[in-house]
Amino acid sequence: MSLDVMLTIPGARIPVEEDRIFIREDGQQKSLTRAEWDARYPGRAPVTVHDGRETTDEVFTANITHNLGEMARQAGLYGVLWEPETCGIQTAVGFAGSGLAHA
Repeated sequence: MSLDVMLTIPGARIPVEEDRIFIREDGQQKSLTRAEWDARYPGRAPVTVHDGRETTDEVFTANITHNLGEMARQAGLYGVLWEPETCGIQTAVGFAGSGLAHA
């Protein structure tokens, strides 16, 4: 089970690096620049990702990987965290306004 967290600012136009390099480190997905890749893995070619976008409104992204499902279920937060649309939550403002953010 993992949880993708993306924070956005609607209308923001943050440049997207043309080719992105992703690695797994310490249980997380991290993005490296080509210079960082070359310093870590000299002489090796990375797999790169380009989704065709020139800008994004994402200001923070993270992937939380751990066996959080059972803990969330026991805390009564499984639906809110992994299926927020089924709880009527569409945005972070909706989550904060639900009262569950302060539980």
